[in-house]
Amino acid sequence: MIKERLAKFHTILSQRGVDAALIVDPANIRYLSGYSGDDAYLFISPTQQALITDSRYTEQAGRECPEYQIITHNLPHNSLFQAIRQLCQEGQIHRLAFERQHLSYLFFEQLGQSLASSVELIPVNELAESLRYCKSAAEIALMRQACAATDQAFSQICRYIRPGISEKDIASELLYIILGQGCESSFPIIVASGSNGSLPHAIPSDKIIAEGEFITMDFGCCYAGYHADMTRTVLIGQPTPLQQERYQLVLEAKHQAEAALHSGAIAKNIDAAARDFLTKHGYGEYFCHGLGHGVGLDIHEAPSLNRVSERVLSSGCLVTVEPGIYLPGWGGIRIEDTVLITDSGYQSLFTSPLELQCL
Repeated sequence: MIKERLAKFHTILSQRGVDAALIVDPANIRYLSGYSGDDAYLFISPTQQALITDSRYTEQAGRECPEYQIITHNLPHNSLFQAIRQLCQEGQIHRLAFERQHLSYLFFEQLGQSLASSVELIPVNELAESLRYCKSAAEIALMRQACAATDQAFSQICRYIRPGISEKDIASELLYIILGQGCESSFPIIVASGSNGSLPHAIPSDKIIAEGEFITMDFGCCYAGYHADMTRTVLIGQPTPLQQERYQLVLEAKHQAEAALHSGAIAKNIDAAARDFLTKHGYGEYFCHGLGHGVGLDIHEAPSLNRVSERVLSSGCLVTVEPGIYLPGWGGIRIEDTVLITDSGYQSLFTSPLELQCL
């Protein structure tokens, strides 16, 4: 699998007119090498594939990355920048591409000083990301496992929630459930109850759960580096007519967007399908974020589903669909699935119910 990805990556380097690339983004490093640790840099040219790390991770890198030469950079005679300079000299590299969206200015300055005028640094966008845009069958299988674990976590947390516990209690229990399934949390868990639901990225607080309140939970399981992303809004007790009406509007906005999903669709048109529906029913101004985003080795990656994105969806893209409404002083509702784009439409990777769950 890594050999196939590297072959495609070499083609991209040739098309960009560069001799080699320095990869620093952790997700891209994992995608191109299989390395899952920290503090790593990939140097890739047609004749060289090196992973540079420090002595804490040398053994791990050797186990995970058989396609790469492993270089330890923290020895006094072989610093990180010295190692990169030596690789450029050995490979007769004159044009070295770097990930402009991931490299700090300080690192760029230090790297330039080390290489001096012998190597031209070329800023580029989306080197590995262009390969990650459409997921392989193996990646989709890992995402399915992450999503299945997330479904199980939702089922278990619904049995735990009751009046009198706090938002922090729910978040802690969710994390315990996620870790118990051999996964990591895809991102800091969001739990927002009652009026806190108007905060799309609310931090779980000491607020006590009360009867009649909505609880929005945004969470996901990360399995083998691949991130699931789910949001469900549940209710303690029975809904009022207004609560039921607003929940159904958000759910229908989700259905409207999903009906427009297919390979070849334009991202902004998917966002518009949900946004126009909510606007028609008087809630457009309360839908304050983009409809969704790509997901995979990063919890947020291409494509973005928002009002301005011109990205064309392709079969194999994994995206979230997460409309919501947020009303200060009242609360909020968000419903989110991770879905796979297909030639004819989409397929949700979750099985958790979408209808309002009354606990």
